[in-house]
Amino acid sequence: MGTARSGIGWLVAQMGSLVVAWFASVYFARALADPQTALGTFYAFETGVAFLILLGNGGLNEAIVKRASEGDEAKEFASAGILLSLSLVVCLSLLVVIASPLIIDFFDFGGLSVIILLLTLFAYQARDTMNALLASDFQVGRTGGVNFLNSVGQVLVQISLVSIGFGAVALMIGYSAGAILAAILAIFLVSKRFIFVRPSKYHFQSLIKFARYSFLNNFVQKFYDNIDIIIITILVGRAATGIYGIGFRFSLPVMVVSSAISRSVMPEISKQDTEGNLERIRVILADSIVLGLFFGLPALAGFAVLARPTIVTFYTAEFASATLVALGAVATRIPEGLRSTASTVLSSMDRPDITFRGGAILMTVNLVLDLLLVPTIGIIGAVAASFIGMSLQLLYLSYHLFDVVEISYSELPSQEVGAEAVASIVMASVVYGAKTTVSDMSYIVLIGLVLLGIISYLLVVFLISGGVRRRVVGVARVLVP
Repeated sequence: MGTARSGIGWLVAQMGSLVVAWFASVYFARALADPQTALGTFYAFETGVAFLILLGNGGLNEAIVKRASEGDEAKEFASAGILLSLSLVVCLSLLVVIASPLIIDFFDFGGLSVIILLLTLFAYQARDTMNALLASDFQVGRTGGVNFLNSVGQVLVQISLVSIGFGAVALMIGYSAGAILAAILAIFLVSKRFIFVRPSKYHFQSLIKFARYSFLNNFVQKFYDNIDIIIITILVGRAATGIYGIGFRFSLPVMVVSSAISRSVMPEISKQDTEGNLERIRVILADSIVLGLFFGLPALAGFAVLARPTIVTFYTAEFASATLVALGAVATRIPEGLRSTASTVLSSMDRPDITFRGGAILMTVNLVLDLLLVPTIGIIGAVAASFIGMSLQLLYLSYHLFDVVEISYSELPSQEVGAEAVASIVMASVVYGAKTTVSDMSYIVLIGLVLLGIISYLLVVFLISGGVRRRVVGVARVLVP
């Protein structure tokens, strides 16, 4: 499977996962007795699991992808990664057991909450480590299939339990069950491609050396992803957390596109870097920027028009206050996608130190602004803090990226990006005009407006930009050899 096709396979699988999760969230918003509080409790559980998984991984995933994809002694690096991963998760599980009284008090589900947490931790550790091994073998698309099974299994169990009267605990059990199914599939896929080879001290040291910065960068990212939930839960309450979580989930498709691009190009850039091919890396960088904004800009423009009717129609008026959160979250994904591209290029070229310093800027700014804005203007303050912090990090990484890759501002694909912006504005105008003629909003009308926006955007952007058209057609040709 080629690098581009593998990345597209991962993207398709992740989009499928988002669709499944989105329909499930709509069902939960209508079926749960107290949806805001129940969802807020579940989002708090997700946040806790995310930080535990980060500690259990220790930055090994990126280190495994980097070292094993370089081609030299891949089996030894893979084996060393598995052993390190197992050691970390065992140690972390002991800490969870020690902290079990605090966990029981917070979730109020007795010892069941500790058992669910431990099962989830082991399952995600196995899934993520196996996914890293697949990605190092240029099998990114297969990791998407693993994640899709995770989402489907999770949602099926959650809906089954909610339908018979369970609340937040049903969402937690389903979360664990999906991870267990995904881990089983990931282990099966890896077992067909890798054999264990006894690693040497060098292989452990090499992974740990790279993982140090990778762990710090991942900590910064997890901190950014979850600090808003933590601050809102503590200062405002779980109901506000539920509203914020629903709003932010509308931005996930844009994030998934950026992640697909980053995951697919990282092994390729790492390979080109070892060969000293800067020209090829510059081409990959330009393509990544154009393709990322090809989805991000129209998503922002379209959602500016359809955010409120979409949330009210699908989630009921009870969640209408999530409108500004959703719009701000989609806007934040624009600099975040560009940041993701810059960070991937720098890490692939063995400069994780730069991405860590940029992450420190993001973490500090986001935390300070959260503490200042959330108590004063509520959950909208968390969105503003995220946007400002992400934009500042992007500026810092871009400054260093141009030096490392030896590229100037004039070499960026500004014409293509400009065409995408113009096409997005035209699309938003068309959709807004059509929306004003509708008196009664419904599911069918919303879907029709979205399709109208997609068609109008593609027609305009392909008409005015040959560069965008060439890149998109190139991706399409990967799918149809």
